[in-house]
Amino acid sequence: MVGAAVPQTVTITNPPDGAVLSAPASLVLKATAASSAGSVTNVQFFEGSTVLGSVPATPNSIPVNGLAAAQSVIRRTRACRPSSSTGQNGAKVTCFSRELYEPVIALTSNGEWLVLAGVAGLLALQGEKQGSGERLAARAPLDWIIIMKDSHPRGRPFLGLLFGVVGWTLGCLPLTAATVTVGIYNYYFSPSTVTINVNDSVEWIWYSDYHNSTSTTGLWGTGLYNTGYTYTYMFSSAGSFPYSCTYHGFTGTVMVQAVNVPPTVIITNPPNGRVLSAPASLTLGATAADADGSVTNVQFFQGSTSLGNVASAPYSKAVTGLAAGSYTFSAVASDNGGLTTTNSVSVSVINPSPLTVSAPRRVSASGFAFSYAADVGLRYVVQRSADLKNWVGVNTNTAATNPVSYQDNSTSGAAEYYRVARLPNP
Repeated sequence: MVGAAVPQTVTITNPPDGAVLSAPASLVLKATAASSAGSVTNVQFFEGSTVLGSVPATPNSIPVNGLAAAQSVIRRTRACRPSSSTGQNGAKVTCFSRELYEPVIALTSNGEWLVLAGVAGLLALQGEKQGSGERLAARAPLDWIIIMKDSHPRGRPFLGLLFGVVGWTLGCLPLTAATVTVGIYNYYFSPSTVTINVNDSVEWIWYSDYHNSTSTTGLWGTGLYNTGYTYTYMFSSAGSFPYSCTYHGFTGTVMVQAVNVPPTVIITNPPNGRVLSAPASLTLGATAADADGSVTNVQFFQGSTSLGNVASAPYSKAVTGLAAGSYTFSAVASDNGGLTTTNSVSVSVINPSPLTVSAPRRVSASGFAFSYAADVGLRYVVQRSADLKNWVGVNTNTAATNPVSYQDNSTSGAAEYYRVARLPNP
């Protein structure tokens, strides 16, 4: 006769609930397990319904590598203990499954979160991406129905454990330093070669006895350790870093790649907010640079329309025949690593108003003032002459108001003449 089954406790301690990692992601699943009526014989880890492995003794952990971007990940653990038996087969093992399910999480086109939870008997999670009609779904049978706290179908209370989304990323999330795990087994590293970015770390976990992890170039060395030991090293520079278990001779390699920095680009002409008179022509100009590589091209845009690519400096593109209206011009710089950066400016083109001069008056013995109609943002020149033949410029300005008031404080007592002209577009 088999004695009454007593549930075990099992808690995932790593990664934390709700962890978000950048793809491709690696992590170490860790759990603690205990039994109030005996001992825990093993902890079995799952990804969805796929067995990742069974760990017979503490520390209860297993590495997971190469997780691609995903909208949800379903995980579970299974803790097992021996149960008493008087049968001829001796001790038997009773397993209590604690299924850990996560809702599907989708980001809709209007930026709102859509979260749906499981339903009784069947985990049926689905959502729709607005505008596309594409459906997301995940289904799996439940041993015990768990949201946060629920009951065994037979009435035994059970505190559900909810495991956070692990393999999920959004394109807008910045990359952060990551840790990749390598298992040390009986005469081999797994995986034997890993690729990481500068400032990422590698954590070695011992799953076998009397092994070490020692850099071939002397960067690190652990000495001989046994099952359960862990060691982490952070790589601050790019390159290939071979290492080995010097005691048994098996080898591994850490490939560290430099993180690509986006290029810089600045539109130097026209300045942002420039006002021009119609019909307008201008030359778009830009400077671009890349701190860790090279700029491959600069592409100019008028709104969403490409004006063309320029492969090398000077980066410029002529634009002609602009009618009155508002325009946005952009320069997009690309580097040899495939990253781009955009800089934009706004330009207004207007139909100029007729020029008129008003309110001429002498304000002092040497001062004369008047006003003239102007379009804000356009450039004007005021000229003076004593004989209506030889004109001298006395003031050039960009109109900030309409009308513009002007005063000349260097006049003589003799008759003098003034005129105002609108300057061509720069």
